Amino acid sequence: MPAVIIPANPPRVGARGTVTNRTAIYGALLLSGVVIALMTGAVVWALRDRGVGSAPVAVAASFLVVTLRGVVMILMPESPDIVPPDMPMSLVVRFRLASLGQLLVLWAGMGLVGGWLLDRALRRKA
Repeated sequence: MPAVIIPANPPRVGARGTVTNRTAIYGALLLSGVVIALMTGAVVWALRDRGVGSAPVAVAASFLVVTLRGVVMILMPESPDIVPPDMPMSLVVRFRLASLGQLLVLWAGMGLVGGWLLDRALRRKA
């Protein structure tokens, strides 16, 4: 999510005076993600306790996440950094795509390892 609001920029993009502002926006986006995850977890548990089936719970959770993320994206300010006109846009685009690729690998790896560990823990309980 932070990569959408504050995209990665190559060196030479960004003013020193905007570091505090960028860091605050990034931290707020991360915190909003944690809050949304906790809220979604609470809704899922509440619906399951009421005997709601898996499909409606998944739909409700997905709708909640997408809606809250949309609200956060609308309310958050944009990146204060401006790409200088002499910076080749192809360089900026390649840098941002590489950054997104790195994030994809990171989160996919964490998800796979976390899922494997959770599966292992649940099998031991059963």
